[in-house]
Formats: sequence, structure tokens, C-alpha cells
Amino acid sequence: MLALAGCSENGPGTTVYTGNQISDYVAEWDGYAEAFTFDDGTDRVRLRVFADGHGDIRVGEMDLLPHPVDPAAAPWNWVRGSVTGTQLRPGFLYPIYEPRVESARIRVGADYRDLSQEWCQAQTPYFVGDYTASGYGCLPEPAQYNLFIPGDGSCSVTDSATGQPLSVGCVPVLLCTQPPPCDAATAACTVYACACDASSCGARDAGYPIRIDAALETEGTKLVGTLATSDGYTRYTVRLTRQ
Repeated sequence: MLALAGCSENGPGTTVYTGNQISDYVAEWDGYAEAFTFDDGTDRVRLRVFADGHGDIRVGEMDLLPHPVDPAAAPWNWVRGSVTGTQLRPGFLYPIYEPRVESARIRVGADYRDLSQEWCQAQTPYFVGDYTASGYGCLPEPAQYNLFIPGDGSCSVTDSATGQPLSVGCVPVLLCTQPPPCDAATAACTVYACACDASSCGARDAGYPIRIDAALETEGTKLVGTLATSDGYTRYTVRLTRQ
């Protein structure tokens, strides 16, 4: 349940945070994941919660990645393998979803696929037959590709109409042919990161595997809880301070 009632006042200039409504959590929070580091080697975690319940999560300290301007290219950091096992990547603002307050705790979700959403939406769908459940993908015949051609690190796919190789960037090959991270519970790894139908493409929607569950401490100045960083729901303690 998402409540939008305001915080209570207890004397002049004193705000009492009960933790029972979303307004108690509206702030910019900054802190760290305990005993854990992200791919940039830092443990920093930032959470913003706005009055309407929207907001975002950011991890690490690297600069934000640029928005994609070329449908044929994307930053390598978008798809490179994680060295820490988390699907939360530094350099991106992950929107939060399903904000709710239950038992004096705030719970929010996020989706690591949002990192590739804008790029996927810029792609042209191709008919690829049985390679995908929908029959469409964002590269022709995505199963036929050469990931690393010796000497130049480029990639190619096979044109389904002519049978000839087409040179493409390696990042598009990875986003259009690489399955998203596996679900640890089901080992489901049989779909691609970008999902297409006959008219459009986008990042595959599969719920919100990134989750924060936290409660207020120290008269509302601290937010302490857990961060689930991937489909496997491995949880790390996060300690955040109201800014």
C-alpha cells in the first residue's frame, strides 16, 4: 500500500518519522552496501524517493553513461560481464517500481534491463523464425554470428535473405543474441536481452529482480535494510543516510 500522508510534527521544528507512510522516506539517501563492492570497485549506493513514490537507484561512483545516439552502437559497459555477480551496473539511474510501505518498511523494485531499454527501442525488428518465441529479433538470424573476428574485434551476422555476412558492432550482437542473466531458481536463459515483435523492439520485461527492503533508524536520519542485486536474490545489507 502506498500512503502519501505527511510526516507528523512534534514541537517546533521537530519532524517525527513513523516509517508508516511514503512521505517519511522522501529524500535523497546516500550510503553503502556492507561487505560488497560493485564493478567499479566501490560500495556506494544512492536512493532517491520523490513525493509521488517515484525515484531511482544508483550504485558505484562512475559518471553516468551517455544516452544512446547511434542505434548501431552502445557503451561496452552495458553488456560486459559483471565481475561481482550483480546485475546493477555503475553509471546508470535505475527507476524504482512498486514503491510500498509495509510494517514500517519501504520496499521498492528495479529492473537491470532498463539499462538497455532505450537502445533496444531504437532497433529495427527482423523476422528470424524459430530463433525467438515471437519470430522476431533485432538482428537477422541472430544465432549465426561470429563474435570476435581475429585482428579487429568486430562481429558479423548472416543476412537471412542473401546468406552473406553483415558487419555489425559487437555490442549489438551481444544485446540481440545474448540471453539476459539467468534466473538462479529456474536457470531460464533461453531468451534474448532485446525482445521484438513485428513492429518494434524493447528490453524484455520480466519483473523487478532488484529490490530494496529497508526501515528507518536514528529518528529517521538512517535507512537500513537489504539490497537484492540480481535474479538470484542474494541480499546485502545497505546503510543509507538522509541527505
